[in-house]
Amino acid sequence: MVTYINFSGVRVQCNDGLLSLHTVLQKHLKLPSGKFDIFVNVVGGMRLREPASDLAVAMAVMSSYYERPVLPRTAFVGEIGLGGEVRGVQALDRRISEADKLGFKRLVVFCTPERS
Repeated sequence: MVTYINFSGVRVQCNDGLLSLHTVLQKHLKLPSGKFDIFVNVVGGMRLREPASDLAVAMAVMSSYYERPVLPRTAFVGEIGLGGEVRGVQALDRRISEADKLGFKRLVVFCTPERS
């Protein structure tokens, strides 16, 4: 969730990954996030420690900011670098299988073309 704040300082209470992601969204997507609090909550109390969740968190933040929902049953898997680039992740086959088991119909991932 992204909510407007009337505060000129910087308030930070997050892990390094979320802080980095916040900075990337602000710089590369011109999200005026310095004016907003960003709250990230994961169902079941899980913690986001894996970089593969970067793309999903970024999409959730952007969806909230622009008030445009992500299509239902869509999952996102990818790491976002400090340069704003989306990177592939390890064990993609396993992640695709798990997303299918959980009922997701669309999976957005970063793919690199195969080299011949």
